[in-house]
Amino acid sequence: MLFPTIFLLFGSATGDYFSDGYPVPAMNDKLLFYFQRSYNKNTIIYELNTLPNGNINLDKPVTEHWIRYEEGGERKDLSFFQRKAFGLQCEVVDKIKESFVLHFNCYKKRNIFLVKTANKYKTFITINGELSELNKLFIKCENNALGIPLTVKFVEISGLNIKNGNPVVEKFTP
Repeated sequence: MLFPTIFLLFGSATGDYFSDGYPVPAMNDKLLFYFQRSYNKNTIIYELNTLPNGNINLDKPVTEHWIRYEEGGERKDLSFFQRKAFGLQCEVVDKIKESFVLHFNCYKKRNIFLVKTANKYKTFITINGELSELNKLFIKCENNALGIPLTVKFVEISGLNIKNGNPVVEKFTP
């Protein structure tokens, strides 16, 4: 499983964190969803990538950046290795409608759909068997006695059910 590899790249948790109580990035027109992990409260945000004319970049529709909350909220690009773990692969589904299917580089079992709805792009994923708007992802890892993450305890996907607008959360072990 590649998720433990993610944690080996970035250290191990010293405390028992959960997604509640973590900072929430400021919402803007480009923010699609964000990713947090039990190592610390630094957050990766996934934003719409537009060209200077305002149109979506069809070659790379989404960009990833850190918000380093534990370093004063500084915004930083992901490193080469971090992009290998946390970056997205994007495939055009329909060029005219400008819709895409996305996958994490390290985990391809769940499709994320990037779709333009009412002149705004949103990301959708299946949560608890129903299509939902994706808001955030959180991963909790269990460490061995040396502090090396060996087991993914769970992945938590949060969003809004598109049928009724209610918040939904799914926890699973990959």
